[in-house]
Amino acid sequence: MSRMITFAGIINARDLGGLTTTEGKTIRKGLLLRTANLSQATEADLAKLRQDYCLSSIIDLRTAVERREKPDRIPEGVEVQIHPIFDEATAGITREGETPSPFSLPDMVSLYRTMIVAEPCRAALHEVLTAIFAHDFEKGAVLWHCTAGKDRCGIIALRPP
Repeated sequence: MSRMITFAGIINARDLGGLTTTEGKTIRKGLLLRTANLSQATEADLAKLRQDYCLSSIIDLRTAVERREKPDRIPEGVEVQIHPIFDEATAGITREGETPSPFSLPDMVSLYRTMIVAEPCRAALHEVLTAIFAHDFEKGAVLWHCTAGKDRCGIIALRPP
């Protein structure tokens, strides 16, 4: 079953609905969404998030520099929470501000280690997970995103073994 959601401008969008939890329960569709940044969201994308998913909250995991470089387009009436996984102590690990090239990829082992070991990152992960678990799903879905919708988003969506 594909969890991919097709949008015109938003990339790497997924619905976590259908995944099985460690307790054997199934996550309900349309409530937990992860994507890349929303800077290229079209009007149709924003309408789809509001109408099809009743999106009520967005959690932005990006650094201040990433947010400045590519500001999100936000559907009207949606709450936005800013919880950068990386802070000034780890700035640059996401290579923000650089022109991407195939040879300038970050050291992924260091990236993941930093996310789970560095105290500021651990605190941010705790804040994000707390926000997701505290979300009022009666109001609609929660969406979290970083720049590409992969590493930071994936850590948040990770199911423990």
